[in-house]
Amino acid sequence: MPSTVEHTPTHVYDAFAHRDGRWWSFSIPQLNGPSPVGADVRIEAMGQARTLRELRGATREVAALWLDVDETAVEVRVHLRRRWS
Repeated sequence: MPSTVEHTPTHVYDAFAHRDGRWWSFSIPQLNGPSPVGADVRIEAMGQARTLRELRGATREVAALWLDVDETAVEVRVHLRRRWS
């Protein structure tokens, strides 16, 4: 009998998204690093999704790419905002 293995993500992050014209733009502030322009400037993981339905997958994909891990190792909680704050 095959067993079902539940996979628990090892990385959990929060993404903040807002409507930007016809797209949803998001950032994941916990995923950041130094900018090429200098040590005092930091960049953070960002991306876009065309629909709200695609947003969760897009945030997970960006986080996994940033961390260089499989998407199954990442959970991203998406928080909707009216605009960047």
